[in-house]
Amino acid sequence: QTGGSITRPAAFCGVAGCKPTFGTVSLDGVVPVAKSLDHPGPIARSVRDLALVLAALKGESDGGVDVSRFERRPPRLGRLRGFSEHLVEPAMRETLNSTLDELMAAGALVFDVEVPSGFDSLLSSHKLVMAAEAAAWHRDRFAEHRDDYLPCVTSLIEAGLAASATDYLAAKEHQIVMTSRMQKLLAGELDALITPAAIGPAPDSSTTGDPSMNAPWSFTGMPTVSFPIGLSRDGASPNGLPMAIQLAGLRDSDRLLLDTAAWCDDAIQLARNR
Repeated sequence: QTGGSITRPAAFCGVAGCKPTFGTVSLDGVVPVAKSLDHPGPIARSVRDLALVLAALKGESDGGVDVSRFERRPPRLGRLRGFSEHLVEPAMRETLNSTLDELMAAGALVFDVEVPSGFDSLLSSHKLVMAAEAAAWHRDRFAEHRDDYLPCVTSLIEAGLAASATDYLAAKEHQIVMTSRMQKLLAGELDALITPAAIGPAPDSSTTGDPSMNAPWSFTGMPTVSFPIGLSRDGASPNGLPMAIQLAGLRDSDRLLLDTAAWCDDAIQLARNR
């Protein structure tokens, strides 16, 4: 995942996805898109399977989740306000709201959290860094084998070739600042931030979808876990397609995030199977 290519396809297919903290899984042997944004990570049938696969990727022997920590203190979740409301489709907004009601009924504490200053330009900074770093690595091969690249990748590399060093350095500084500010939203107060995993259900085959819900976490390197929460039933979207939420956590707290996600997934399933 450089923008949203773990979380978004997992959400569209009704399975679970984990984008680990940046640098958790080795990039050895991976052809880069953007060296400071690329994250290898698992897609699996469930949150518990994600934990097992991620542990194997890291070379660990114990990857089981542990939700017992929340038997004494329910998870504390921050609903991130100020960036997703105007982007998500009505079906996603309705399903997210009902899911939050189920989590709170199960004991989770949900707080509204406003995005920090600078978040409104995060997506543009992410796009610039991705384009510039893609162009830097692919420049020579692109010049010789341009026809090998898909149109969307061609436009990305062209944008990177046209970017100035000054703009790139400003975007990298923005990355450092936003990473610090997003960490402070979570430190000591919350177990995870909760947002839609995508703006809605899967689009048609002309596009891979909008990465707006995912790029902030690729940009800041924070871990995310996504899992399905229902099917679309809105007249504006195709009915019966999966939708998902994602939890974002502190850097290097992937295990806690997986435990939190497993608790939430269990609570949702229990509420719907009663």
